[in-house]
Amino acid sequence: MTNGLPTYLSVILYELFYHKHLSQKELVEQSGIPKQSINKGIKLLQEKNYLAFRDVKGDRRVKECYLTMDWQL
Repeated sequence: MTNGLPTYLSVILYELFYHKHLSQKELVEQSGIPKQSINKGIKLLQEKNYLAFRDVKGDRRVKECYLTMDWQL
């Protein structure tokens, strides 16, 4: 909260910083934050180019989120 980010955004950044890449489902499980909030946070971070997606081998339906270099600026 001291950095001006809503809690759910801080948690998403924290989880991705320590786990390097997670699917949306894994983010929900790791953080305990509702799926709707995780989805909203992912979209906001993606719009700011802080977060990107990549395909998971073996399952086209699942995409992993990871932090880009822009999030550190």
